[in-house]
Amino acid sequence: MTRQPRMKKRSSASKQIKKYSLIVGLLVFIASFLFGYINLKNIEKGKKTAATYTAQSTVRRINAQLNQYVELSEFLGNVVLAGYNLDQTSFSELAEMLPNENGIVKAFELAPNGVVTDVFPQQENEKAFGINMLTDHNRKEDANRAKETGNYTLGGPYKLKQGGTGALLFHPVYKSDSIDNDSFWGFVIMVIDWDKFIDEIGLDRLNEASYCYEIWTTDETTGSRVVLTQSQEHIPKNSLTVECEIPNDTWYVDIVPDEGWISIYQWIAVIAVSCITSLMGATIFNQVRSKKYRENQYAVELKKSAEQAREASEAKTRFLFNMSHDIRTPMNAIIGFSDLLGKNLDNEEKVREYLGKIKSSGNILMRIIDQVLEVARIESETAILKTEAANLSELFYSVNTVLESAIQMKGIHCSIDANVQHKYAFCDKTKLQEIYLNIMSNAIKYTPDGHAIHVTINETNFDDKKARYVFVCEDTGIGMAPEYLPHIFDEFSREHTATENKVSGFNVNHQGKRDESSFVIGTLATTNGNFRVNCFLKKVQNQYLIHQIRIDKINE
Repeated sequence: MTRQPRMKKRSSASKQIKKYSLIVGLLVFIASFLFGYINLKNIEKGKKTAATYTAQSTVRRINAQLNQYVELSEFLGNVVLAGYNLDQTSFSELAEMLPNENGIVKAFELAPNGVVTDVFPQQENEKAFGINMLTDHNRKEDANRAKETGNYTLGGPYKLKQGGTGALLFHPVYKSDSIDNDSFWGFVIMVIDWDKFIDEIGLDRLNEASYCYEIWTTDETTGSRVVLTQSQEHIPKNSLTVECEIPNDTWYVDIVPDEGWISIYQWIAVIAVSCITSLMGATIFNQVRSKKYRENQYAVELKKSAEQAREASEAKTRFLFNMSHDIRTPMNAIIGFSDLLGKNLDNEEKVREYLGKIKSSGNILMRIIDQVLEVARIESETAILKTEAANLSELFYSVNTVLESAIQMKGIHCSIDANVQHKYAFCDKTKLQEIYLNIMSNAIKYTPDGHAIHVTINETNFDDKKARYVFVCEDTGIGMAPEYLPHIFDEFSREHTATENKVSGFNVNHQGKRDESSFVIGTLATTNGNFRVNCFLKKVQNQYLIHQIRIDKINE
């Protein structure tokens, strides 16, 4: 394996390890985040349990406070039902005896038929006299609901006529006549100072416990939300709601921690821990896999080193064998023509002919020897094509001269058809001779005695400035096995079972150019079937090199 493919393989393995490391890191992140999410949900659940208890405690304080007012109102109602004639003086004396230590009850009122006639204390509450609760714009809904249901009803808070804000506890009083018919007498009303009431039920404790709260109810007419009191204008979302049953109505207590159930810092901590855990997991996985890969590669390379040492020895042997094979053809020609020269020394014309052929074979032999050095240059990537104008006819003639004796010895009929308009072409003469020589020598070698070899050389138009020369060598030799075809371009390769699969010929079907690349498509005929050959050449530094070759069987 060359350095470049090996580096590509390592790079590919490294990319694969990184990809898997990223996947592992992502999975670790997801697992860590889910673990953190579950923990945060458990924390949220615990906070909601505590908040529920706190809200319920607030509800109990509200109910306890309102029950006190209901008891006071019921006492005054019982006095009215007992038939006492309460004027303003007697009512004031009676109301003054009722417990109101913190002054939460701003006023006690009697409203026969819904109209306020008696108020205690009178001072600061004079404007309350004469108010008809059943018709007053702000109070009529709560007053009529109390009258119709006969139940205690807490209304408000309202803007009071006497100033300030207060809630009204309506106690509808019904008297029975001699035949037990109930008739509406009026209301016993308790005016509750709203601000003092809020202080009394201890909503400041919620603030001290870092809770935001909002107490609200629903408008029966519009169905809209009516805020009774709140800690701030906008409380965080996802609040916890607890119902609070008050006389003839329902309040709702929304409660949520100031920073929410889960603070942004807790989320940041979960994400940060997940990222760190993910990074650690990916790093550990990458290190473990990389170490394992390096160990495997080291073991493979040790094995390859031993294999390469063995192959190097075999390659040397193959190289010498192949070089001897390539050298033998021109050497046979030199020896053969030397023998003929010795037998025809008195024939000057023959002497000149044989000397020319010996020289031509010697030149080819010298070029083959130079090829040994060229192999080293190719392996070191320093080899270049030496292009020059060459006479193609002379080039092919010189090679045919070398092969002439071998053709005659085997009695092979060799025919050449040339359709060339331009005899001169820019090419590497030595390389072209080597290719032609190798193809022809192999065709001669593996073609049975008395059989035929047919060579065609065609010139086809490539574009306005260039032409393509197509060389086709057809023989009736033993051919190649299909399983060997993928290895025909391997360095110094040779099929050892060629006699098992005879090749009948190769025909070029299509050829052309695409941008800077060209292609040749042909059919290879063998005794085992026909094969489609696709050969693609790529232009590199003004040279066409084989880029890809594909061979597919096209019949059974």
